[in-house]
Amino acid sequence: VEKSAEPKKVAVIGGGPAGMRAAIYAAQRGHDVTLYEKSGQLGGQLFHSDYFPFKWPIQNFKNWLIRELGKSGVKVVMNTAPTRQMIQAGGYDALAATGAKVNIPNIPGLKDESGKLKPQYMSCLDTCGREPELGKHVVIVGGSEVGIETAMYLCGLGHDVTVLTRQKKLAHNAS
Repeated sequence: VEKSAEPKKVAVIGGGPAGMRAAIYAAQRGHDVTLYEKSGQLGGQLFHSDYFPFKWPIQNFKNWLIRELGKSGVKVVMNTAPTRQMIQAGGYDALAATGAKVNIPNIPGLKDESGKLKPQYMSCLDTCGREPELGKHVVIVGGSEVGIETAMYLCGLGHDVTVLTRQKKLAHNAS
């Protein structure tokens, strides 16, 4: 990696795979990098690989990124969603904001007035680590790759899972 002629102070918002990789690369170029992660764990949407045993290659990749981040000299600030004021006060020259969001279908009654998922419902990835909160019978709405992988995982834990899909084929988007 070629070093930057003018090292800068860089903030990266988001500790998922894109944020970690951006922070590592910027540090390799010689920049002073701070990565902010709003939760208490790195990995973003890849965290499910810690739960789904068949996702071990993704878990290996996530863990490699975390190790590389640790070696890179990037300052990591956990449990912090930086505000505009925090970024401005930090005197950063550059900002990279990353982040993925779970795709929640627009089903009437699923979301509250603010557009957030109602507490009695959870996304497939939200089930990871919260399996005891689920009943014996689980309904997954959406039979694409994530829904089917979650169904496989929950069945393996002893849940009776029903998958509802409008597609003609389960996991139609899986490679």
